[in-house]
This record gives sequence, C-alpha cells and structure tokens, in this order.
Amino acid sequence: MPRRLEEVGAWIPLEIRKERTENTEKTSGLLNGGFRTLTPMIALPLILCKKLEIEGLYFVGDNRLMKTNQHVYVRIVTRDRTTEWVKAEALVFLEDRVLISTALADELGVGVYSLHRGIWFFQDEPNKLRKPTKPKLYRL
Repeated sequence: MPRRLEEVGAWIPLEIRKERTENTEKTSGLLNGGFRTLTPMIALPLILCKKLEIEGLYFVGDNRLMKTNQHVYVRIVTRDRTTEWVKAEALVFLEDRVLISTALADELGVGVYSLHRGIWFFQDEPNKLRKPTKPKLYRL
C-alpha cells in the first residue's frame, strides 16, 4: 500500500533516449489517464529536459507544459521484458515527474488493472499483473 500520495498510481519503469543518441535515462513514468493525446507524448520534468538538451518553445494548457519540436524514444524495461522503442513527442513539464500519455501507453502495449493502486499489465499478457515501480522524482 502506498505510504505517500506521490506513490499512488501506475508507475511504469522506463528508459528514455533522445533522437540520434544512445545515452539513456532510466526512470519511471506515471501513466496519467487524464493526459489524453492523439499521438504518443511524454511530459518530461525540466531537470530531465536540461539533461537531454530539450528546450521548451511556448506554454500550452495550464502553463505547466511547454511545447517542443523534439521527440524522444521510450521503452519499458522490467526484470523479464523489454519493449521496442516508441517515438514520442517530448513536452517540458514544470513538475517533478515523468507523465505518460494515454496514446504512448497504448503504443507501449500497457493496460491498466487498477489505476489508483498502480496495477498494470502488458496487453499481450493480461493475466500477468504487475506492481508499480518506485517513482523517480526530479526535484529542483
């Protein structure tokens, strides 16, 4: 059972890399059912964006997200499985966590059993439920 609000939700173990580079960031992303997009998108904390040399162009929405012209590659890495890389549009997020859009989750093959408890599965393994990974937060 989560002890802090930050631990609630479907935290997925991820690797992220920028286009045209092999350097990867091992992290975790929160699958956010309210982050609905038509194409795969990922919201990256400002600290991680600086590390990946991703710059925001202008604010969108409620001024916590910044549009960029850059994409990253994202994959899930668990003890027993690694997915293929999926290309996603990168957004600068002025918060401390990585957010996974619904479209990106679908492209990665993720299904959710319990969003609050963070229980998720791969769509091709619906009977193999997975617990959330530990959240990685990028604090200023």
